[in-house]
Amino acid sequence: MLRKTFPTLVVMLLVASSLRGDEVRSNMALGVYTCDVTDDAIANAPQWTDLNRDPPLAMLGAVRAATAKLKALPANTDPVKWTLHRVTLKRNASDGWYYVATFRSKFVPDPPDGRGRASTGINPYRTPRDLNIPVLMNGVVPEFSVKRHADDMLKLLDDLDL
Repeated sequence: MLRKTFPTLVVMLLVASSLRGDEVRSNMALGVYTCDVTDDAIANAPQWTDLNRDPPLAMLGAVRAATAKLKALPANTDPVKWTLHRVTLKRNASDGWYYVATFRSKFVPDPPDGRGRASTGINPYRTPRDLNIPVLMNGVVPEFSVKRHADDMLKLLDDLDL
């Protein structure tokens, strides 16, 4: 029975993952930022093949779109400042292309008054984090969903019934 079921499950998993597109995830200090780049969204954007000279959207256009999205995200709060770390072209399973702009966080401490965040114990912002923002070839950034770590902890506590 297992010999017949296992190959079927593997094929189903491969097909299901190609139907939903790519998932771009960023594990941040306060939560997980997830963005689904669907095959439909890529198909509706201008197409580019690596045989063409230039993509339909210039890299600078992708950086501008990603920067605008970054400014609207909850991750863009003090004491964290973001710098552009890299921009890559990524091909999905259906041979469509999109950019991924990666921003790296930089902790900006409080003024040196002796009571800054660095002296108050563990600070999750001190560890540099990367935030990946996908940009389609038409300059559109798909919507993000944010799953807060605190929500997971509250659910865990509820499940433990303390």
